[in-house]
Amino acid sequence: MTLPGHGGSQLRGTEEALHTRLPPPYASGMADLHELLLTLDLPDGLPSQDLTLLRRHLDEELLSSRGPAARIGGTLIVDLRRSPHGWAPTARQEVHPDEFPELQDPLTWLAGRTTTTGAIGHRRFYENDVPHGS
Repeated sequence: MTLPGHGGSQLRGTEEALHTRLPPPYASGMADLHELLLTLDLPDGLPSQDLTLLRRHLDEELLSSRGPAARIGGTLIVDLRRSPHGWAPTARQEVHPDEFPELQDPLTWLAGRTTTTGAIGHRRFYENDVPHGS
């Protein structure tokens, strides 16, 4: 599924959208985990209620994991920083296909507000070397 965003941006590699994190005992043992990577820019004039909602999305259990990744290698991160052009949210998380539906709304919300041109993220099955849809 490709989600168009502001300025022609897209979120590619998300066949379904993305639900609440499975409890840790399940997450480390699940064989069909995917890497979800989001890197985008949001405008400086983002209304305060949108910024509050963005922070809430980034604090959701699904997007808030930090530390060593169980299956995809590397580190799980979530960050929101000011940038010269506004805001720069970034997230790298492990998600299970059962979690995809819960992410539909936050991803659509981000895609509709981004100033990034092109893809704003990808999804990659943990055993693959390249993102889905590449």
